[in-house]
This record gives sequence, structure tokens and C-alpha cells, in this order.
Amino acid sequence: MPTQSAQPHIQENNTIQSAPTQPIQNMLYPNNNEMGYGASLQTIFSKVHQMYPSSHITDVDYKGFGYEIEINDSLELFFDRNGNLLGQKWD
Repeated sequence: MPTQSAQPHIQENNTIQSAPTQPIQNMLYPNNNEMGYGASLQTIFSKVHQMYPSSHITDVDYKGFGYEIEINDSLELFFDRNGNLLGQKWD
């Protein structure tokens, strides 16, 4: 389960309420340290905040190679399964 999206649902009185979402730090991904697959997201988030201290993470995607982390809705950082930075791309 790489991502958890908030799907809105319609209540009986026809109002729309968003489903609660988990904070990114608590989401389970297939390659976290507890499962023995490599670096944890906390390790990667720490590296991102060391490299870009004033940034905020806007998206996290699990890919076959590791993780794609988007910061400030404009810069994508690519990390392998061991938490090593592979590259970056302006979106």
C-alpha cells in the first residue's frame, strides 16, 4: 500500500466530508526498515530536511528503485532503497 488517499464521501445530508488521512511519517511503505528492505522513510525525511531545511514535503511515491519525494510542489528527489540520493529534477 504505497499511498493512502483521502477519498471524500457523501453523508446523508448531502454534505461532503473528507476521509481522515495518516501523516506521511506514519504511512507504511513496502521498503521500510522494520521489514528489512532498506532505509526507513524517517531516515530519508531527515536527509531531505538536512539538504533543504526550509522545505516541506508535498508528495511521497514508492517506485521500484526506491522513493520519489516531492518538496515544495516543484522539486523531485529520488532515493534508492538504502536511502541514497540518486538525483533530483525540477518539476
